Amino acid sequence: MNEVKAVLLDEHPIHGVIHTAKGELKPFPILAIDDLPLNQWMNQFMEFKDDLSILSLVPAQGWLIDEQENKAAWTLLKTTDDKSSSAIVPLLICPDDLDLTCTTLVVEQVQMDSKIIWKRFGQAVNEINAVVSAVDWRVEDQSFEFERKAFDAAIAHLIELDQAY
Repeated sequence: MNEVKAVLLDEHPIHGVIHTAKGELKPFPILAIDDLPLNQWMNQFMEFKDDLSILSLVPAQGWLIDEQENKAAWTLLKTTDDKSSSAIVPLLICPDDLDLTCTTLVVEQVQMDSKIIWKRFGQAVNEINAVVSAVDWRVEDQSFEFERKAFDAAIAHLIELDQAY
């Protein structure tokens, strides 16, 4: 008997959008997954033990006040020419301090030939020279796959939006 397997390449559509977070006065560029801004999307499956709501967090890319931290956040998010690698990518930060020492939500991003996997999610507990060096992993049982071309296009669009704002 023949078995048919289907792979939904656009199972979690990803793109750059303009959004306003809870408590923020002006809109800003942010990734959207499943047509939800990143902070709303992550709020669906990630519990947060601090008083701060995930909905009030802003994207690390473009919001980090330290130039070295901001450059590192963009570099870690973008894919590379490597066939297979992984990185800890800061995604959302506290809008009060705008650095990696305050609340920073991260993802382990695995890069493969034709896809990007967001493997697990957590909160940064330490950083060294603008790179998260220790993580309290909060969500390890859910991973999300993106078609690499769609992911790269979303990041390119996010960069364009960031430069325009």
